[in-house]
Amino acid sequence: MTVIDTVGVDDLGTALGFASAIEFPDVWRRLALRALPVVLLLAGWALRVHALGAKSLWYDELRQVEVAQAPLPQLANQLIQHAARPLDYLLTHALLPYTGPVDAGAGRAEFWLRFPAAVWGLLALAAFRPLTRRWLPPPAAGLAWTLLAAAPLAVQYSQELRPYALYLLLSILSLYCLDCALGLGRRPHRNPAQHWAAFAVFSALGTLTHFFYAFLICAQGAFVAGWFVAGWLRGPRSRIAWRGLLAFALGVAAGLCGLTIGFSPEHAGSYASEFLTALISAPATGGLLSDTGIAVHLADTLDANFFLRGMLPFFGGGEGWR
Repeated sequence: MTVIDTVGVDDLGTALGFASAIEFPDVWRRLALRALPVVLLLAGWALRVHALGAKSLWYDELRQVEVAQAPLPQLANQLIQHAARPLDYLLTHALLPYTGPVDAGAGRAEFWLRFPAAVWGLLALAAFRPLTRRWLPPPAAGLAWTLLAAAPLAVQYSQELRPYALYLLLSILSLYCLDCALGLGRRPHRNPAQHWAAFAVFSALGTLTHFFYAFLICAQGAFVAGWFVAGWLRGPRSRIAWRGLLAFALGVAAGLCGLTIGFSPEHAGSYASEFLTALISAPATGGLLSDTGIAVHLADTLDANFFLRGMLPFFGGGEGWR
């Protein structure tokens, strides 16, 4: 019997979490269990770093460079004027002196300016695995992890000089810490204090990365409220539940504190108004409009095709926006 006969496709599935009905030698099973997650991470990294600097910087990336290259004393005002969050822009500001001019030879500056996003994408993929293993049985957990590794939108966000890959990483870490702190999932943790502290840190970093992180906090709040009410109705009023609710409130307060840094209600309201106006009028104009006034894609009704072709490109999720 050859090695290929001994280690079959089913054993590869076992390593990713898919159940196998065939018995294989323990040594091969342990090797596959250890090797294939590494192989999947390397494959995800290859997708994210491939041709990273091949494309020229597009409009939003150039705008981020324009804002980030301002001197530090002026950077805060620039961020407020553009309704941007500081964390990713500060990183770009630190990288610019070492990447060279963006209008120099093609590839070098683009690669290094986008490289942090590729790293955030890889770390998000790595952080997603323990989260899936806590909530899903092995076959589904392996499938979910594989899908994220090859998800076109996740790969694209990892190849852009924008805060979306960092946003994804912080969201996954925040959800993992919240899950561990509440003691949910398939592998409850006994000491939630460190996870509540990490949840507060990630909440603050998330709101410093993108305004839309507030929507994630709202969704987490709805989940925690439902968890608390269900526990309150099901049994005696436990001090642990009240402590969890208080700890979550402190984490949300940390996120709100991060949201107030570099925040101008006037500028944020203006940008939100422009976006909502464009969204409401998008079907009539054939899709969301770029700064040139050209519609991204044609769509005349609010159906799935409109959201896939008319909305996703606005967030960098489709062809034609660049």
